[in-house]
Amino acid sequence: MNEPKPFKLVQEEVCNLAYVATSRGERMMDKLFRRMKSSEILKYRFLVPASLYLRGELLCEDITELSDFEFTQADLLDLLLRDFLQNIRQSPDHHAVFRELMVRDKRPALLRTYSGQEALLSQGKQKMKDIICPIKRRQALRVEVFLADLAELYEDATYSVEDILQILYCDFIESYRTGQLRNVVKSIIQKLEKEV
Repeated sequence: MNEPKPFKLVQEEVCNLAYVATSRGERMMDKLFRRMKSSEILKYRFLVPASLYLRGELLCEDITELSDFEFTQADLLDLLLRDFLQNIRQSPDHHAVFRELMVRDKRPALLRTYSGQEALLSQGKQKMKDIICPIKRRQALRVEVFLADLAELYEDATYSVEDILQILYCDFIESYRTGQLRNVVKSIIQKLEKEV
């Protein structure tokens, strides 16, 4: 089984930029193709402990009940990812972000088997839940560009988009679970109201 190419979106984007349309029709088609491609929604999947997933579900239910919004785990991940990207834009210090990712990495230890499946190091003692997260292609591309830069700076920075989503989710829910985050529900509802 072939390993997926790292930073696939970055590679595709670089290839697209290298393409030069010669005729007016080709340029129009190229522009249309790029516009359609940039609005594409990609689906990423990762594992989290079932206990964290349950906490996330209950948090989403609380937000739904206390607001006029139907709030899902995908919405939560979208907020977390947008905050992460905003942080990168405001503070483009790759070294600081890498250190922060390492500190925030509260994911359970997983082994990748030859078949590509993931298994817990703890011999299956903890139940896992699969999360599927839709992300706009442009957001995923931004994450990949950042991770490609990070991989050039650090040999051990082998993160993927799925890894970042998993880190953000596990860190957020664990911080919520342990009471490190204050007024989370109110804060999320305020963010949602600003977007309307």
